[in-house]
Amino acid sequence: MWGREIQIGREQWNGWTILSIVGDFTVKFLVDIKAAFDALENSPAPQVALDLTKTLYLDSSAITMMTNFYERLRKQGGRFVVFGPSEDVGQIFLIVGFDKSIAVYKTREQFQAQMQAL
Repeated sequence: MWGREIQIGREQWNGWTILSIVGDFTVKFLVDIKAAFDALENSPAPQVALDLTKTLYLDSSAITMMTNFYERLRKQGGRFVVFGPSEDVGQIFLIVGFDKSIAVYKTREQFQAQMQAL
């Protein structure tokens, strides 16, 4: 666990910014992740999807950060969704009720199909 690094990717798809986190989404990397989130808030009504396909682990600080980011975007008329959580991360989302307020899709394909259907 020691020495792990994080990579934050960014791409555009159909009016959405997809932010991907490779590695651990934990308090150790919050400054880097928060900077990536903050940079996305500057556009009017931003649409952001968080790709957790290669996220190895997340802690309570990650859930708090995602929830706060969702609220900020919602107030601006934006949208925030998550896709690709591992089975373990998906279970954490269920336990804490994360998926009751924020849309969580199992795969990128599921996310893209749902957004194209709107």
